[in-house]
Parts: sequence; structure tokens; C-alpha cells
Amino acid sequence: MEMERSMNFSIRFKFTLLVFSALGMLAAATGIFTAWRVREAISEKLRENSANAVALSAANASDLRENLFMRKIDRVFQLKDLNRLHERTVRAFAGEADDLFGALRRLALPKGYSILAADGGLNVVFRHGDFPDDFAPYRARDIKGLDVGPTMLRLARDSVPAFALIRRELPGGGSMKFFGHHFYLPERGLLVGLWSDIAPQQEEERRGLEKAVETLSRAFAGVRIGTSGFLMAVNGNGEPVIVPANVPAPPDMAAKNRIGGRSLLADARNAAETPGAPFIAESPWLGEARQALLFVQRVRSLDWYVIGVGFVDEIEATGRRLSVVLAAAILIIAAGLTLAAALMVGKLTAPLARLAGFAREVSKTDFFRETEGSELLDGLSKRPSRDEIGELARALSFMDGALRARVRELVDATGKRERMEGELHAATQIQMGFLPGPLPQAAIRGRFQLAAELVPAREVGGDLYDFFMLDGNRLCVVVGDVSGKGVPAALFMSMTMILLRSSAETGGEPEEFLSRINRNLARNNVNTMFVTLFVAVADLRTGELRCANGGHNPPLVVSAAGIRRIEDAAGPLVGVFEDAGFSGGKTVLAPGEALFLYTDGVSEAMNGGHEQFGEAALETALAASAGQSPEKTIRLVREAVAAHVAGAPASDDITMLCLRLEKTGGG
Repeated sequence: MEMERSMNFSIRFKFTLLVFSALGMLAAATGIFTAWRVREAISEKLRENSANAVALSAANASDLRENLFMRKIDRVFQLKDLNRLHERTVRAFAGEADDLFGALRRLALPKGYSILAADGGLNVVFRHGDFPDDFAPYRARDIKGLDVGPTMLRLARDSVPAFALIRRELPGGGSMKFFGHHFYLPERGLLVGLWSDIAPQQEEERRGLEKAVETLSRAFAGVRIGTSGFLMAVNGNGEPVIVPANVPAPPDMAAKNRIGGRSLLADARNAAETPGAPFIAESPWLGEARQALLFVQRVRSLDWYVIGVGFVDEIEATGRRLSVVLAAAILIIAAGLTLAAALMVGKLTAPLARLAGFAREVSKTDFFRETEGSELLDGLSKRPSRDEIGELARALSFMDGALRARVRELVDATGKRERMEGELHAATQIQMGFLPGPLPQAAIRGRFQLAAELVPAREVGGDLYDFFMLDGNRLCVVVGDVSGKGVPAALFMSMTMILLRSSAETGGEPEEFLSRINRNLARNNVNTMFVTLFVAVADLRTGELRCANGGHNPPLVVSAAGIRRIEDAAGPLVGVFEDAGFSGGKTVLAPGEALFLYTDGVSEAMNGGHEQFGEAALETALAASAGQSPEKTIRLVREAVAAHVAGAPASDDITMLCLRLEKTGGG
């Protein structure tokens, strides 16, 4: 008894073990995929770290360059302040001192700083400072090729900033550079130049740049990408600037990249536009038969390209090793779980197979015959209450009895549904019978073409259209949309069409038609149904179109010049308020133009993604139909809507009417 109780496990428990075992096999496949993804993820992470290292190094280079630049700016401002001070001093002496040159000679000037004065003929009449005595700057040309003397004199006389930068080549090699700030003393007739020797400053800048490069070189040498990858920097021409010691061969950025066929420098310039995306390179100086990923950042202030070189085989090696270990572990676990599942299946499937045999025989059962039960189900139903197979057997027994009852109910319901479908079909035929037939050719007489189409979303719809001649020269066209769907909408639609014809026979303008229809529909409208209507009366002699709109989509006029909407006639929904008022509108149709009326089932037709066809797409389709017959216009719009919907079920009735005016006149 104790043994029986211990073996009386629930099917849920047993099935859980089975699913767990089955998942082991799934885990094996998943493990292989996961291992591959792990390898890819690790490789991607290494790539990301490489890109970050390049970006950080480029930022360091940019910061060093910015520091050098700021130091240069400081020196420029210092020189500017010094020039302002001496200009004020010289101008003060010029206005007060009898001996201007004597006063100036007593000024203590910084090393490399000089004051020169030239007369109107640009002859140097005064020198004070370190400026070379044998050099006449106002007879020289500046680095732009301009004559220094005449240019500075002209600018200074006009009180325009006058600056000159000149270079003097030395006989033994090398050169001196002088920067001159000039102003004019009209009371003395002198051009005064404050000259500074900037060669020492440029030499200091050069040494600063060399130190910055040394600092960056040490920083680059400490970065490793993979095992043997490295960082380096080249200038805009591809010439090496910083090259660490572990580079396989001297960098040659002009060499052709075997992958792509362009030079490495050209690929580097392109990669610098998207710093996070490296390019693959293969070149002799990177090592034979080795591919490398080159991460590139441009330092614009230096016109450098900081390049991180990581070899593909090294970047992928770590991920590959981990993926192999992970895949092996998952496969071992999956093998053990699969073996456990194989041992469990035999004990689980026997009673289930017997129940499956019973289920297969259900299709051969005569459900109209009463039965006393099934020996199989009765036997299995006596299993312990904790056993789900017993629960399943009891459920199947209950299902057998319930199914017999439901079959009889289904037969009765099917008969009722067939009768209802027959009635709906008859209602559809009656509803379609309300739609107008073709107009007599005698009425058309080559003056216009007309086509209309109504496609209900259900057996019975709520859209409507109508057209009829009011007299020998006036044509009335109507399109409407009843609220709701099905039989109620069809009845309301039928009533609307009857009232429309009756109102038209009474006479008047389109807005009067709508007022009379509205009053009749609004009376005793307990269900608060309504209809949107657009009514237009076209005078075929003049092309004048009088219209009224009861809450409907504004129609469109299609011509070779484009698409225009008729929006000057607007009014409320028809059938809601008995005293509602409607206003009329007027436009003119020229020969060759077409009036297109439609319901919102066209513009609001939705595809499987719940995206509507839309007014813009409708206008595009109509523009393509300019000059076509009404039948072709409607067909083109129908095809455009069908292409958008792409087989999705219709959400609303679709109705279109197109009137094309061929000529005017007659009567």
C-alpha cells in the first residue's frame, strides 16, 4: 500500500519532468546558438573597447593641441596689450614732447621688441630696439607678397588696423620673422611701426609640439588592442607622426588595401567620418595573410588621424574559446536530460495512447444515438483523483454526452442561420434594386459620361448613390453614407433614397432637398440614426454645379490642371435635428473636367497595419486618371485602394460616383 502511494505521482509532476527533459534537447541547440552569440558579443565588446581607446587617444591629442593653441593665444593677447601700451605712449609723446625721438629712445623695450618710424617717403628715420639696422622693412614684401610700406601707410592713414608679417632669410641659413603693428601720426607726418621678433615664439611652439608628441607617444605605447595591436598617428598626407615600437613594419598608408583596392589613407579618411565603424585592411606592412581592423579618429586641429590597429584573429580568439567551452557544457547537460526524458516517456504514453484511440473514433460516432457510456472511459475514470489521466477520462466522458447534445443544437441553429442568410440575400437584392440604372442615351446626348459603384462591407450596407434628370438640361447626382451597418442601415438608406426622389420632384435648390429630407428623417428617429449626403445639380448647358453638403466628404473636381475640392457648401448631419439648416454652394465644371463623389470607405480603407488609404493617396490616384472616362477613373481608384488594403477585410462600404462633362450648350 505504501509502495502504491509512493508511485501515485500526478501527471503534472511526470509531465513536468518530460518537458524538462525535452527542453534539454532544445537547450543543446540553443546553447550552440548562444555560444556563437557570446563569441560575437565578446568580439563586439573588444571592438567597442578598441574604438573607445582610439577616441580617448584622439581626445588627448586634441587636448594637448588645444593647450598649445591657448598658450599661443595668450602670447598674442600679451603682444596686443604691449602694442596698445606703446601706441598710447608714442601718441602721448608726439603731442607733448618737443624731441619725440629723444623721448622714445629713453623707453625700455622688451627683448625682441622695436619701434621704427618712417617719413612720407617710407624712409626709416628712427629705430629703437633690436630690429636689424641693415634691414629696411618698408622696402620689403610681406609673406602675402604685398609691399609693406605703401600698404601699411595707406591703412594707417585710414585708421584701419595695419599689421604686417615679414620674413628675412639669413645668409647662413634660417630666417627671422617680424610682426609689425602700425599707426600714423598726422601731426608729425610719421608712420610708426611696433615690431616684434616672433621667431623665438615660433621656436617655443615647435618645442612645445615636440614635447606634446613625446607625451602622446608614451600614452600610445601603453595601449594594446588584443595581443599585438597598437595605436599610431599619421598626418593628413599619411606620413607617420607617432609610431610605437611594436609595429610589424614601417607604416605605409599609401599602400593599397587588398580589401577594396584603395589606399589605406583613403579608407582611413572615409572611416574618420564614422569613428565607431572600423574598416578591414590587409597590407604587407600589417603582416602577411593577416587582416586587421582599423579604427580611425581625426584630430582636426592637428590634421592628424589617430588609428587603432587590431588584428581580427586576436579580437575573435577570446570569444571563440569561451563559446567552445559554453557549447560543450550545454551539450553535456542536454544529453543527460534527453536520457531522463527517454525513461519517462514509456510510463506516460500508454494510458494517453488509449485515450487517443478513443478520440480518433469520435469521428465515426453517431451522435444522434443515445449511449450507455464507454468501457475505456469508465475504467480510466476510476483512477485516483490526483491522477490527471483520470481527470482527462472523466472530462472526455462528459464531453461525449455534451457533444451529442451540442450536435443536435447545432443542427437546429444551422437551419435557422440558413433561413436568415436567405432573407439577408433577398434584402441585398431589394437594396441594390433601389440603386439607379443607366440613364437613357437620349438624356446623355454626348454631353456627359457617368459611372457609379457601391461595394457593401457586409451582406447589406448603408451607402447609397443616385442620379437622375430633373429636366432636359439638369442632372442631379447624390452620394450618401448611413450610420451603422447591416439591415438597420439598409432600411434607413432605402428611406433616404425615397425621400430624395420625392424632394427632388418638389423642386428647389440642393440645400432645400436636404432640408426636406432632414425634417422627414428626424421625425420619430428613436434610434438617432443619421446619414451624410452630398447633393449636386449640374446644368448641362453652362456647366454650373449647385450643391449642398450634409456632413459628407467634400467631393473632388479632376482636371488636367490638377485636383480641387468643393468645400464652400457645408452643413450638419442629415436626420439628427429636425430644424437643422443647410447652405448651398456653386462651382462650374468645364468640358473635360470630372466630378468625383465618394464615401469615407474609400479614404479610410485600412490595411493589415491599420493604416488608412488617406486623402493624399486618393488625390494621387485621381490625378493619374485626369482625362479618362468615369469607368476608368473609378477602376483606377478601386485598384489603388485594393493595393493599399492588400487583402485586409473591408471595414466600411465603398461607394464612388464620377460625372465627366463632355460639352456645354444645347437645350
